[in-house]
Amino acid sequence: MSPPLQGKITLTGQHSHQTENFKAFKLLRISEETKELFNDYFNNGYSVANAIHAHEAQLVLKYPEESEYVRCNASLNPLPRTVYYLHNLWLKSTYGLAWSNKSPIDKLKEKLDQYKKEDIDVIIDEKDSRWCVLIVTPIMKRAHCLPEAKEIIFTDSTASCDAENTVVSLLLTATKGGAVPLCVLLHNRQDTAGYKHAYQMLAKHYPNCFGKLSCPEVFMTDDSVQEKDGLAAVWPDALQYLCHFHVGQAEWRWLCEGKNQVDINDRQPLIRLFQQIMYAVDTESYEEAKENFTESCSYGNYFNRVDSFLEREKEWALIFRSETINRGHNTNNFSEASIRVIKDIVLGRTKAYNSCALVDYISHVWEDHMQRRLLHYAYDREAKPRLVYNRLLKKMPPDTKIEKIEDDLYMVQSAKKADLSYEVNSLVGWCSCPSGRSGAFCKHQALVFSRYGVGFPNKPAVTFNDRYRLGLLALGPEKCPKIDFFKDFDEENDAPTKDNSFLEDIQMNAVVQQPEETMDIGEGSEQQGAVDPEKRKKLLNELKEQIDRLHEVVKDEGGDVYDKTLETLIARLKKPSTPGQVMETMIRWKAASLVCSRRRAKIKVMPAAIQRRKEGKSRGAARIRAGRPPNNEPKNIRKPLPRILKKSVAANKPHVKTHSRK
Repeated sequence: MSPPLQGKITLTGQHSHQTENFKAFKLLRISEETKELFNDYFNNGYSVANAIHAHEAQLVLKYPEESEYVRCNASLNPLPRTVYYLHNLWLKSTYGLAWSNKSPIDKLKEKLDQYKKEDIDVIIDEKDSRWCVLIVTPIMKRAHCLPEAKEIIFTDSTASCDAENTVVSLLLTATKGGAVPLCVLLHNRQDTAGYKHAYQMLAKHYPNCFGKLSCPEVFMTDDSVQEKDGLAAVWPDALQYLCHFHVGQAEWRWLCEGKNQVDINDRQPLIRLFQQIMYAVDTESYEEAKENFTESCSYGNYFNRVDSFLEREKEWALIFRSETINRGHNTNNFSEASIRVIKDIVLGRTKAYNSCALVDYISHVWEDHMQRRLLHYAYDREAKPRLVYNRLLKKMPPDTKIEKIEDDLYMVQSAKKADLSYEVNSLVGWCSCPSGRSGAFCKHQALVFSRYGVGFPNKPAVTFNDRYRLGLLALGPEKCPKIDFFKDFDEENDAPTKDNSFLEDIQMNAVVQQPEETMDIGEGSEQQGAVDPEKRKKLLNELKEQIDRLHEVVKDEGGDVYDKTLETLIARLKKPSTPGQVMETMIRWKAASLVCSRRRAKIKVMPAAIQRRKEGKSRGAARIRAGRPPNNEPKNIRKPLPRILKKSVAANKPHVKTHSRK
């Protein structure tokens, strides 16, 4: 060795430590193949913890004989901190950076082409500081022309689904397989302007999404002022009903609040008085319920609250819902359940990363969930439709008389009163009984269906036609099996149908639906009878004569109220444009007339007569029946409460003692 070198270093390929122990395996770098596997986990909706557990399980299956060594190999089974790092990189590349000046909307715009390839419509609109995202998936597109979508729409919102508290607004329609959304709206403002902006987007891009109409008959909401104002601004012709559950819940909460100073023993009587007003089925009972409340309520603050709420009585009182076909829906439970599904099943009780991630969850995870649920009904894996139908059918005696008036019109004898009959219309799905007057499927309709097999649009999914429609709604025409696949062993092979444009509608992204001029397809459906032109002309002339007579009676009386009523009536008459819509309008007017015919004034009793009544009798102005009470009427005898704590709490009274009746 010559100067200036002072030493020589020799490198050998040997480690100075052990290389076949857990520490050496732990320090290995993650392989590219493993990175791709974890990216696939994240793309499929796995969280970090779920991805780690799933990956370890896959390694054990792949390397059964070397699993004890593979588990500690960081190149194949990375450390949790490495997986978290990979997840952060995936979030950044997929949804953008969180809590940065760059909006996730910018990242969402980069993914629009990808959604378009999947036949998912994602439309973005930005105005000043407001933005809105409209999401319409394939199932939602097919739901736009459902006949149910033109009757009643359920709406609700939530703002706790992602880290940015983006508002998620749903518009849903009821099907025979549960609620299906027409669209999902994401917006960053929960004020009236934010809701109006979101609803205007839907009206602009999908103007006829409500069963091929531009506006539904009814919106069912909770008492959110901002949401209701937004709906009224975009669809002013639609009625707005309040959910009965939310109305009753709000009243009970108010009564239980200490600041309102309502005695604990007066809360239950007051809420019952209010419920009598809300659930009254005719004008007579409605007016009597209001009088009872006026005479019995001794709290001025609660009286003023209910009195001001009565100014909006058409939104929540049941009696004012007789003119619409709402299929018996008086609550917003569909919306509440759908939001619960989003939070529990779609998001797994974990907030999404941002609004961009929320679009992914709704477009893919929720879409898959809806498809599975609809197919459960289509494949008859849900017993509820059959149980509901059988339960209604058992309420009618087997020997009940049915008289067929016309092709779609029947008179069904009452199950309790032999001299009373109810009118059933299978075309609209309506019955004149209290249960079926709103369009709900009642026991009289169930009996007609069991005997004649006619198609009711509101019956449960108990026929192969109903199951086929649900299959088409879930899968579309390309993937859905043929109609014979949905037939039971004993169902006929050739059930007639009037729906000639059935497949054409869904191929144009319209829903499998009955044409508005025909009835719903179903087993045993028959062609309508021939029209008698002379009879129809005669009826039309009689109608014109009666209208002229009414106008002559009023003459110059009525003032501005009469003119406004005529304007409203004319506007309602302009809406129907097809024979089916005209028939629905006529049926609704007939249903309203059954209630209006009982809206007559009654003779009230004198106030002194009310004061002379014994304790426990009604304090209303209606006359109490005289004479000997019937044997089946319970006597007004005070009985001691049972010694059950649950019943004492329900009665709002202290728990009973052994030596007392109270």
